[in-house]
Amino acid sequence: MTINSIKTSLTLIFLGFAICAQAQLQFGFRAGLNSSTISSESELDPVLGTELETFSTSNGFHLGMAFGYELNDFVGFRGEFLYNQKGYAYLFEGPAYQYFTSNSGNKILTTGTKRMAVRNSNAYIDIPVSFYVRPIKKLEFSFGAGIGFLVSSLGNGALEYNDIAGNIANQSWDLNYNYSRDEAGEIVALQEGTININGQFVNQNAATGAYYDYDELDGKFFNAVNINLHGSVCFFLNSSVFLSARYFYGLSDITNDFYSVKKSVLDSDSNPIPNPQDNRSLSTQFSLGFYF
Repeated sequence: MTINSIKTSLTLIFLGFAICAQAQLQFGFRAGLNSSTISSESELDPVLGTELETFSTSNGFHLGMAFGYELNDFVGFRGEFLYNQKGYAYLFEGPAYQYFTSNSGNKILTTGTKRMAVRNSNAYIDIPVSFYVRPIKKLEFSFGAGIGFLVSSLGNGALEYNDIAGNIANQSWDLNYNYSRDEAGEIVALQEGTININGQFVNQNAATGAYYDYDELDGKFFNAVNINLHGSVCFFLNSSVFLSARYFYGLSDITNDFYSVKKSVLDSDSNPIPNPQDNRSLSTQFSLGFYF
């Protein structure tokens, strides 16, 4: 090794020590509220071509630990470990089909119009990592990427099934979804009495599970891992306490395509028509936090 190489190596080593000496490791907490939805394409009415599905926002909260690594007064890194609720409100409204199972075990196909409203809430353990720039003492901008692991997935809503062919009485029931635990064809609760569908008697639903319309399962409705990008702006009230606004943009599909089928029409053999979607989570997060 030449003298110049030794000098260069020593310079780099001392520079590394100098950077580390200036760096400060921070620990803290953050908590706040989320407003989330998904990016998705609506199923279209087979006759009119109008949109049958609407995706809107749902609120939640986040809570967790925060870590900071300050390289100098202007730049550094942040990492977090968050319990983070993300979800969306879903509405289907238009022509639809519905299978019922008779008391003798036969499947009965019906057609009518359906209004199905569900508010989904997914809880993730999120691990976002960011690089930040602080142009002035109280203001900070950051951007980065993260990964989230699904720990809970619930949905609640109601279904109205009207104008059923054959002059069958209108039906309605609650939707009580636990996407992690529900079974195929699960009925959560029944009403008293039965309905007559083409001479076959069917118990009336009071509440159904997440996979009521499926004969079998292939994994869960929501995927277990969510990859995202994020950007944020942070205002420090003092040297420790901060207010933050952050936007998450999902890079991965949060739903399982096995369960993505058209709700308005069936194929020529009366089987569901696959309708795969690239459903990405979008979330805005408002936080209050502090660093030690």
